Amino acid sequence: MKTLKEEITGYWEFLSARGNSNLVKRMYCNRLRTFLEANPKVINEDAETLKASVNTYIDSLETTSGKGVTSTAVRFYWSYKSGKPFSPHYRQSDYEADPSIDAEVAAFSMYLRSVGISDASIRDRSNSVRRFLYRMFHEKGFSRSLVTVEAVRDFLSVDQAHLKQTSKGGMATCIRRYARFLSTVGYERNANAITRLPIATYQRHGGKLPGCISDEDYRHLVESFNTSCERGARDRAMALCMGNLGLRGSDVAKLRLGNIDWMQGVLTVRDSKSASVRNIPLDAETGAALEVYVVSFRPSSAGEALFVVTGGERGSGGIMPNQIRGAITLAAEKAGIADFHGTHTLRRSVATRMINDGVGIKVIADVLGHEQITTTMGYLRVNLTSLRKVAALWPQEVRHA
Repeated sequence: MKTLKEEITGYWEFLSARGNSNLVKRMYCNRLRTFLEANPKVINEDAETLKASVNTYIDSLETTSGKGVTSTAVRFYWSYKSGKPFSPHYRQSDYEADPSIDAEVAAFSMYLRSVGISDASIRDRSNSVRRFLYRMFHEKGFSRSLVTVEAVRDFLSVDQAHLKQTSKGGMATCIRRYARFLSTVGYERNANAITRLPIATYQRHGGKLPGCISDEDYRHLVESFNTSCERGARDRAMALCMGNLGLRGSDVAKLRLGNIDWMQGVLTVRDSKSASVRNIPLDAETGAALEVYVVSFRPSSAGEALFVVTGGERGSGGIMPNQIRGAITLAAEKAGIADFHGTHTLRRSVATRMINDGVGIKVIADVLGHEQITTTMGYLRVNLTSLRKVAALWPQEVRHA
């Protein structure tokens, strides 16, 4: 019978073999210690019982910025004990090529390109639709008439049941885009039913409006970074790019030194989810933070990437989107911000501040890089004060009609 200390030691070695940094290993081991102290019997449970205990524990966690880290830590513990990944992984190599499905994915990719989607988004959405089609129709044979609302519902609720709701929401978004493609080639009835499915990216908040970090918490986050070191200066500049300029985490990861026009004070965003290039004026705070990082801390030999890995992070050169999410989420956790739901929270807050300041929806869509205004509408949290101002513009007789 292993002791708690032996379990933590073995888990640490497991994380080391995976290449995790010492910072991440300490963070995960602390989370695992809390889990094992609350559930000491799980040390000797079989894999199936342990998995049920892990899922129960994760479900009991409060929705805070630390939940994702804790969930990952205890899931890795199950992998350490069982020698298997916690969730099944889709691998295209496991399937024999299906020409009809591959041709459908190619046609869908052409459709996405025709409506102005960027190459990166085309690749991501096509891969998601390929996964859906192969998982659901590889054995029975594919035809467009089989893509029904029942097939989509079964895929998301059964086949993809192991995914987090955020991942399911992303998959649902891709399938809805595929449904729009189907409606253009004569399958409107099935396509319309699919687009009405009540599974959306923002359902992860219980059907409420998407989360926004408060202005007070945002300022607290920005001021919490230690700008006397490379990691702190970098992370503060990245947070401001998202919280002041409305960039996605993936946009921040793709930034290059040449994207900044220091003389004009303009940041150019290329290779985003949308195909269009957008130029965003730098505010004084974000510009100063970028200058501090680039001039005082960023290694001169780091290549063209604007933000580079540091402090024991995996890889070399430019930082990756998942590393940005991890860095900012960790900073929010250290700052004690409970109502933080990832870096997209910062981007939504930009949209909300703009709409509450009276900025038009089209301008907000341009800043965020949205091809469709309907996408922008999903980001907005209009406060009651703004709504009352709008209502006050109507004549007395209309308001009381």
